[in-house]
Amino acid sequence: MRRAPRAPVRAKASRPPDSVVVHRFAQPFADGHIGAPDRHLRCMNVLRPIVVAALALQLASCSSAPSKMTKSSGMSSSATPGSASSGPAHAESARAGGQAASCEALTRTDCMKSRSCTLVSKTPGARDGQYACRAAQGPCEEGVAQFDLPGGGAQIPTRELGDAAIRSCTSRAACEYEAGDCYCAARGYGRTVVEDGPEAEEWLCFCSGGAPPACRAGRA
Repeated sequence: MRRAPRAPVRAKASRPPDSVVVHRFAQPFADGHIGAPDRHLRCMNVLRPIVVAALALQLASCSSAPSKMTKSSGMSSSATPGSASSGPAHAESARAGGQAASCEALTRTDCMKSRSCTLVSKTPGARDGQYACRAAQGPCEEGVAQFDLPGGGAQIPTRELGDAAIRSCTSRAACEYEAGDCYCAARGYGRTVVEDGPEAEEWLCFCSGGAPPACRAGRA
């Protein structure tokens, strides 16, 4: 009996070792080209020091910001909102100092016309024509222009107008009119730290150099 021929046995293809297997994504490296993964790694190696330097600079600027703000504010650590250098008392003192300085720079006539300044003799009782202009003090001096009082320099043609001028002082509580002691408002008959100028009229006085008329607090 004749046997049927056997089918030829094919040899099973053996898998090459791992070192020989070339994957598709690694093919460019095998061919000697630079692939995408290697390019990314090289970019990261280049950018890493730049990123680190930028972060260090940002941290340094953040840490130094508070000190810069404190320096630019110009405030000392000892300054407080309730310190003596601020508040209504300091503002009032500054205004008073400014008013006193502005009064001192006035001539006799300008001082007498002012309702916030008062002209007084430098030496009480003397008739030397030396005067000082200071800030008005108290309710009897403040708001009263000495120039408008009899003997202050204003032209008062009638007795009625003179009495009305005196009442502008005496109508105030505890205030009384004090007549001038041989005061002459004409130019050249006295001075403050500033000499008389064209604001003072020229006429002749037979008596001069004494205290000007004023509105004073009544004597007790």
